[in-house]
Amino acid sequence: MTAADKGYSKGIGRRTPLNHRRMVRRLGIELLEKRNLLAVVSWTGLGDGVSWADATNWDRLGLASVPQAGDDAVIPNMGNPLVNGDVNIQFNTSVSLNSLNSAEALSIIGGSLALTNASQIDGGLHLVGGTLGGAGVLTLTGNSVWSGGSMLTPAGKTVVASGATLNVTSSESK
Repeated sequence: MTAADKGYSKGIGRRTPLNHRRMVRRLGIELLEKRNLLAVVSWTGLGDGVSWADATNWDRLGLASVPQAGDDAVIPNMGNPLVNGDVNIQFNTSVSLNSLNSAEALSIIGGSLALTNASQIDGGLHLVGGTLGGAGVLTLTGNSVWSGGSMLTPAGKTVVASGATLNVTSSESK
């Protein structure tokens, strides 16, 4: 009995059924774990205009959302374009950011702000309460005041730039 008699044809180097069907491959979709991408979160001031914890003051890719752990927070000059620090943002929460770059003043009145990488505050830092820390280098280029709270710098440091001032009136940890 020949291959043709058995329902096979002679192909190139192999035998295939004469009545073969096209091979159909079914593609599937594999669900992956949820990923939180680090983002740049920008201050808009569209909420109350002063509270760090007001989500409507922030923009994360078109959504109102406060900066979360690992984010880069950016606060542009929101007031007089010739004056940094004429808007004073009130911080009273706890977060560990990748970085913070602010043209406006930041008052830490409670909570904890940790900075992992190089950061800068141009409008002045007012440390009234809470804790400022992290491994990053924080550069202050405006006039700043430390009247309460503590600066914890296990690996990072705070640098007062040339022409800027840091008035220390606190007896807290330095």
